[in-house]
Amino acid sequence: MKNSKLIKTCLQFFAVVMITGQLFAQNTFYKTFDGSGNDVGFSVATTLDGGYVVVGKTNSYGAGDYDVWLLKTDANGDSLWTKTYGGSGFDEGRCVQQTSDGGFIVAANTNVPGHYVDGWVFKTDANGIIEWDYTFGGELNMDGASFVLEDDEGNFIVSGTVDGKSHIFKIDGSGNIIWEESYFSNNYSGTTSICPIADNRYAVVGSFQIVSAGAWYPNMFIIESTGELVTQLTWAQYEGGIPNFVIQSQDGGMLFGGAWTGAPALMRLGPTGMDVWEYIYPQTGLYSYMNSAVLNDDGSFVVVGNWESGAMLEINDSGDTLWTRKQQNDEAVFYTSAQRTSDNSLIMTGYGKPSATDHQIVLVKTYRDGSMLGIDVNNGLNRISAAMQISPNPFNISTSIRFKLQNTDFVELTVSDANGRTIRTLVKKEMPAGNQRVSWDGKTGNGSECPGGIYFVTLRLRSGLRQTTRVVKLSRVRF
Repeated sequence: MKNSKLIKTCLQFFAVVMITGQLFAQNTFYKTFDGSGNDVGFSVATTLDGGYVVVGKTNSYGAGDYDVWLLKTDANGDSLWTKTYGGSGFDEGRCVQQTSDGGFIVAANTNVPGHYVDGWVFKTDANGIIEWDYTFGGELNMDGASFVLEDDEGNFIVSGTVDGKSHIFKIDGSGNIIWEESYFSNNYSGTTSICPIADNRYAVVGSFQIVSAGAWYPNMFIIESTGELVTQLTWAQYEGGIPNFVIQSQDGGMLFGGAWTGAPALMRLGPTGMDVWEYIYPQTGLYSYMNSAVLNDDGSFVVVGNWESGAMLEINDSGDTLWTRKQQNDEAVFYTSAQRTSDNSLIMTGYGKPSATDHQIVLVKTYRDGSMLGIDVNNGLNRISAAMQISPNPFNISTSIRFKLQNTDFVELTVSDANGRTIRTLVKKEMPAGNQRVSWDGKTGNGSECPGGIYFVTLRLRSGLRQTTRVVKLSRVRF
């Protein structure tokens, strides 16, 4: 009996040791891939063998100018093989995914004589050998491919731009076009990312030019799996808005982000497309963007970008910031793409910048919380500790705006119309920490009744943080 207990205890001990060893085997790393010129990673994906694949651009290798650079690594981030694709002109890879047959699909841009730069999609085998490719574009220098994903039937959905118009197409596993559509024929627009959402539909984000030769604004539209347009939303209050990614949330809605008015921004939409919450973070430099996001199994999100060197943050589904991190070594690092790995870590690519004329591709693996040697917590940012809530919404006579401040802060709360014009300032003063409630009676600053329609309530803090939520005012029925 004692021996059996001893054996059982030993087995339990070794089980703990094995589990602990597996946890510690969840290694992190920081890898660089560099030639003599400028090299940038734009997209990373996990592979079936536990490794990773990165696509970007290089002028260190290849046929001339910039070429597409495809890198395959093992689980430790060590290179297994690299390939370049393109001609003597400008070529770059924007998105890569491993296909169900073990090969790779790449969305890219390529120089075509007489056509400037066109969109380019190519499929390779597991060793990076091209099996087929498809080039698309128009007569204008406003073409390109931005994102590609595989559907359940082994076909590929590609987002891009043709002649300055948002362009989506489906192509089968052999490179044959199934359908293709261009959208918004009367306006210039472009796409940056696409993702599947509920009801077998796709959400697409990009920028939209409301007035010819005017500014660009954040744009999102939803299409059926056959390409038909379902709905479009453009945020006209954010001049210069550039969304870079869109991913599905657990409730069938979506999170997308990029930069609005030069500042890194996130917007959370519900399944119907209505705003749930929005954050605009303080601008930290000339180019500050949210570039990519990952959905966690608990419904929270990890977001990466280049608003700080090696910038990362996690937010829960209500928009609360759980942690932020940034790179602490001497080399500036900007992340462009992130994915969750099979061991629940994070894998990211982007570029390092040892000097102004020499970028290098980086491949970085961190723990789930973004931690690794050289990345520290940065919680100095004052934040709204709960997303702004507006109820009732829609409303007729009045509505209440609720939010919670983590600390005492100077608050400005304004209402703007669908064209972005401020029509009412509800609050402009210092407010204490805690729960806050402000009412809006549906009137402008001079007391005039606002007509029924869509309005935007914007909350700004002294720290520079800004959150905007859409509210719908119903037309009053008079008897």
